[in-house]
Amino acid sequence: MVEKNIGEVITEAREKANLSQRQLAKLANINNSELSKIESGVRKEPSPKILRKISNVLDVNYSDLMLSLIHIWRC
Repeated sequence: MVEKNIGEVITEAREKANLSQRQLAKLANINNSELSKIESGVRKEPSPKILRKISNVLDVNYSDLMLSLIHIWRC
């Protein structure tokens, strides 16, 4: 089973919510370039504070996002 990285999880949730990166960034009060880096995989370890903001807007379980991040640390 292939697990998704944090960027893929966020991208899928954002697209399911019919939001652009800019819209999500504005709603989450984060920098659009930071969100772009997270989704593209450039920023592999986003801060828990940013993940919390994203999870609140997308109605995604914060713990699930953190588990995606922990998977990266184990690899």
